[in-house]
Amino acid sequence: MTTATAPAETSETATRINEALKTQSPLRPFTGVDRCDRCIGAAQSKFEFKVGHIMFCGAHMRTNLDTMLDANPVSFWIEPCELWSIKGVRFPKQGKVTAGDGLTDS
Repeated sequence: MTTATAPAETSETATRINEALKTQSPLRPFTGVDRCDRCIGAAQSKFEFKVGHIMFCGAHMRTNLDTMLDANPVSFWIEPCELWSIKGVRFPKQGKVTAGDGLTDS
């Protein structure tokens, strides 16, 4: 077996996030004015608990992700652009628009 054919290992964190992504709404639960509860960065994730919620920017989400998941949130939402950094997470494809060369109609 070579490294090219070896099955990719998926962490417990990635497995939990992949399961949540199957039912996650594509609609963002916050607006552009929502901020991280730890700094002034724009909110990129939201963890709902029975007693309230907490929002994090991308950096604080990555730092606190395992702690938040271990606290058993009722639900959570993570901006798809932040999921690429979590090894083993199959993030949803975004509709990407690429610029053409300006010479064709495509």
